[in-house]
Amino acid sequence: MLFLLLPFALSAQNNASLFDAYMKAQFNLYGFNGNVLISKKGIVIYKQSFGFSNYQTRTTLDDNSVFDCGSIAKEFTVVGILLLKDKGRLSYSDKLKKFFPQLSHYNVTIQQLVTHTSGLPDGFDLVEKYFNHNKIAVNDDLIHLMETKKPELLFKPGGSLMYSGTALNLLASIIENLSGESYKSNRFLNR
Repeated sequence: MLFLLLPFALSAQNNASLFDAYMKAQFNLYGFNGNVLISKKGIVIYKQSFGFSNYQTRTTLDDNSVFDCGSIAKEFTVVGILLLKDKGRLSYSDKLKKFFPQLSHYNVTIQQLVTHTSGLPDGFDLVEKYFNHNKIAVNDDLIHLMETKKPELLFKPGGSLMYSGTALNLLASIIENLSGESYKSNRFLNR
């Protein structure tokens, strides 16, 4: 609903108080939590923070609050794969072993990674169980654990549907390998 009001707010700078009342109602009635900034041609029309940066301590949110980007990188990962496919750098039918020969025991395709039908086990569990917790695990660490520990697939690739953060980590590493550029979401955070 917020996005429906943006054109209204953007078209009339004087309606900031009306938009503010709307946002306060969203906070009070529905618990909206976040920062809102509306600008037009570089001029800030509306800027306000609602809610808390820490619910437990009741620390209020402000425009300097830091957010964990969490899952937002996942969409960019898939878009990166789609762009590489459009450029002919990969095919949806490419097998995981093409990019990671050390993982040749997994007969999984790019399409199955993207569509969460790979059957890959949860890499987070591998990291929890086997990784040195004094360091931050990155995708290369996950790949090494998959190579050495060889966890079994949860189901035959393409045989079922189950969210896989591991698949997204592998896709991010494929983007790095094919593009030759660092993928900033290389920390093992997808769960």
